[in-house]
Amino acid sequence: MRSPKCSTGESLHLLPRAVDRWTALGRFLKDLFNHYIISLCESIPDINDVSSFLSPQMTTLGDLFDIPSTDPFSIGVKQLASDYLPFGWREWQIKSPPALSDVKLDRSRLRFALPTIKLVKLYLPGTTHITDRQFKDMKTALFEVPFSQALITSPSGFSKALSTSEEDYAQFVEKVKPLLKFALSLTEVNRLLAAEEATSMQ
Repeated sequence: MRSPKCSTGESLHLLPRAVDRWTALGRFLKDLFNHYIISLCESIPDINDVSSFLSPQMTTLGDLFDIPSTDPFSIGVKQLASDYLPFGWREWQIKSPPALSDVKLDRSRLRFALPTIKLVKLYLPGTTHITDRQFKDMKTALFEVPFSQALITSPSGFSKALSTSEEDYAQFVEKVKPLLKFALSLTEVNRLLAAEEATSMQ
C-alpha cells in the first residue's frame, strides 16, 4: 500500500507553522545565551576594586582593631597598641586568625609585641605582684582577642602562619623589633613591680 503524500498546497500550508517554531526556538536560545553572558560578567570582579582580589582569609590589623568589644581589658590592649605600635600599623596585612579551637599552643609561652608590664597593669590594676597562674591567664585572655593574636612574636611559627608571605613576616619582625625589649618574663615583671612599690613607699 502506498503511503499518502502531502500535496504541494498542504506543504505550503504547514510551512509557516514550522517557521514559527524555529523562530521561537531561536529566540529561546538567544535569551538563554544572553542570560548566561550577563551572569558570567557579573561574576567577574571589578578590576578597580582591590578587595575583590584579596583572599577572604586576608585582613588587616586595623580591621581586627575595629572589631567592637565591651571587655575593659581588650579595650585597654587596643589603646596600648595604638600608643606603642609604629606608624602605619593599621595597614599591616595578615591572614585572619584561626578559630581558638583549632590552635594548640602553650599559652604561657606566648609573647606579644606590647610592653608586658603595661599589660599586667591593665589585667590586674594596682597589683604589686603577679602569680604564675595569673600570668598564664593574662596571656590566655590576650590570645582570645583576634587583634592580640596578630601581635604574637613567639612562638615564631604562629606568627609566620599569620603572615601573608615570608617577606611580610620579615617586615613585621623588623617593625616590632624596638618593642621586643619590653616583652618580659614573669620574673622580670615581678622585679619591676617590686621596684616600683619600693620607690612609691620612700
